[in-house]
Formats: sequence, structure tokens, C-alpha cells
Amino acid sequence: MVGATQALREAAVNALAHRNYRSTANVQIYLFADRLEIVSPGGLPAGITEAELGTRSVPRNPLLFGMLHRMDAVEHIGSGIRRIRDLCREHDVSEPVFEATEHWVVVTFKRPNADAVHQLGAKSESGGDQVGTKSEPS
Repeated sequence: MVGATQALREAAVNALAHRNYRSTANVQIYLFADRLEIVSPGGLPAGITEAELGTRSVPRNPLLFGMLHRMDAVEHIGSGIRRIRDLCREHDVSEPVFEATEHWVVVTFKRPNADAVHQLGAKSESGGDQVGTKSEPS
């Protein structure tokens, strides 16, 4: 679980570092039965396509990046997505899905035990003990 925790932390720091601070929307983290989503306002910076995520970086706020770097919250420009993917592979965790629209970047991590939760929940419908609740996919 250490690798998954580090990957989640890296994704959250990335969301804060790369969000569009001109937007009044907040970085949001949603926890569902089957996944965790980190939503960052602002879409991709000009000059970056979704296919280039993890290969190029255009920091929106170099001063903020410098502060995060001095706090050891980030390593260096352009390493976040690659580091997230590497951590997931190293610890046998599914790599997250990155999606970008004009206004948002969403990173979705599949929860490793999601299938087990759904199977146990299905058992409760047939007379067993209920474990957790199901949520609707977004």
C-alpha cells in the first residue's frame, strides 16, 4: 500500500501545482467504492495535449513550484506523472487514468479491492453480511 499512497500523494500535489489559479473552482478528491478521483480545475496548459501528459510540463506557477520543491513535495519539473506511473508499476497497483477537458484534469485510481467489495456486497443481497455500500459510477 505504500506505493499506492505515494502515487496518490504525488497526484494530489500535481493537482495543486498545475491547477489554474485564475479559476475559482477547488481541487477536489472524490472517494467511491471502486475508485478515487482527483479533479484539478483549469484543463491542460496551452501547448500541452492529453497525449503529451507525463512527457512535457508547463508549470502555471513557477513560484509555487519552487516553494513545493524547497518543501521536498516535488522533485523536478515534469516528473510527476511519470513518477505516479512508476510507483504504481513498482507496487503492482493499476496505473491511473488521466483525462483532460478544457476546464478540468481528472486522475482516476481504481481501488485495488473494489471487486471484492462488490462481490461481498452482492453476497449480502442473498442473505450474507453487508460489507460497505455501492455507489453509482460517475
